[in-house]
Amino acid sequence: MTKHLIPLLAAIAVAACGSTSSAATTTPSAATTPPPAPASPAHSHDHDTAGSVVAEPESLAKEPEKPAEPGPAAADPKADLLASETAAWTTARPILEKACATCHTSAGKKATKKKLGHFSFDSYPPSGHHTSTIGFTVRHAMVTNVKGKFLDFSGSLHLDGSDPSASSASIDVKMESIDTGSADRDGHLKSADFFKTDEFPTMTFRSTKAESLGGDDYRITGDLEILGTTRPVTIDLEFNGAAKDPFGNERVGFEGKAEILRSEWGLTWNAALETGGVLVSDKIKLNFDISAIRNA
Repeated sequence: MTKHLIPLLAAIAVAACGSTSSAATTTPSAATTPPPAPASPAHSHDHDTAGSVVAEPESLAKEPEKPAEPGPAAADPKADLLASETAAWTTARPILEKACATCHTSAGKKATKKKLGHFSFDSYPPSGHHTSTIGFTVRHAMVTNVKGKFLDFSGSLHLDGSDPSASSASIDVKMESIDTGSADRDGHLKSADFFKTDEFPTMTFRSTKAESLGGDDYRITGDLEILGTTRPVTIDLEFNGAAKDPFGNERVGFEGKAEILRSEWGLTWNAALETGGVLVSDKIKLNFDISAIRNA
């Protein structure tokens, strides 16, 4: 019995083991199955197999940087000054435009001429603005012009619109105030070679005759004294009009010109040039730009 039972049990055991091994071959264990590979991060420029663009995850998108908030602006003295001057001009401009709109027309000038009177002008008027100029031009070294002016002068006008021949003018110029833009040249002009300002500190003009040339043109003749010598000179003038300035002053304007020979007043210094000619011309061109205020 035992002899036959042992082979039977062995056969059953072998059959059972073969069945278990077969099941293990056809159905792998979950423990031995490898985990799926992790998905690679998607980028905005990657494409899938179908050619579609893979969107960038919102978590990876960068927010644009915000500009820094501007701080308070620092005070600018120049800007404050400009604003102040602009405000002053804004106030004065309508007054000037209203006055000039009348005085610079033919009718306005004619009306103004009839009510002229006593006026004065100088290099430093009460307003502090240099509104008048007395200058000159002289040929230098035969090839160029030197321009200069006087920085200290005063004058008066009596203007008669109904009878121009009754008008008159006077001017006093401080010779120490000569200015040509060169300190060395100015010093030479003040010396004994030229104006001798220590001995003759003032140049004067006194009118002797006034006449109308028609329209806005006038001619005034008078005595010009330089270095103690007095000789006649004629000045051609153009009337520029009249107006009330922002300070309440009634003004009249003239511009004029004249030519003189300096040698006639004893101004004879010169130097010869190697190429011929002289350093300083004898002819001097005078120019006037006058803005005069009616006297109270």
